[in-house]
Amino acid sequence: YLNKNHDYRTDKIKFQQKMFYFGSVFINDNPFDYTPSEKINKYKEVANKMGTEATKDPVLPFYTPNQIDYVYNENVDEQKNQLIARLKQSYEFAYINIHGWEDNIWLGGNTSVDIKEIQTIQPQTLFINLASCKTGDFRNKNSFANELIFSGNTLAVGAYTQIMITSDN
Repeated sequence: YLNKNHDYRTDKIKFQQKMFYFGSVFINDNPFDYTPSEKINKYKEVANKMGTEATKDPVLPFYTPNQIDYVYNENVDEQKNQLIARLKQSYEFAYINIHGWEDNIWLGGNTSVDIKEIQTIQPQTLFINLASCKTGDFRNKNSFANELIFSGNTLAVGAYTQIMITSDN
């Protein structure tokens, strides 16, 4: 990790000034009765807000809508494929709102991503905000968040230790 951090600070590792947003909870558990076109438009509106208004903090970068990529599909297996593809690409920031546990994130049905898959994926995102229950349990050295940090080029992950409730709406 320290070598990776040094490589970043000496410009040997660079990240595209972009973010990606994956609101699995919005797609798969949204209680609102949107038409399909309303749902995708609302989803993009939420993602753009995450990238523009929510990151006006001087610590986090500011993104224009054309610098924001989305993971969106009604099919959870395709969502997983899109998420894995995004994790393999270079981004400064990712916001992922998804159900999770200590060693996996769950999209729905039998579809999840576990820590063994993260080892294979080798994430390339500088900072990942993982709004997900228990994925950041610091008492578990094999937590999902730890695997994100120690695989690939990710340098920081914000994640929860206990069960939490959050909404993108």
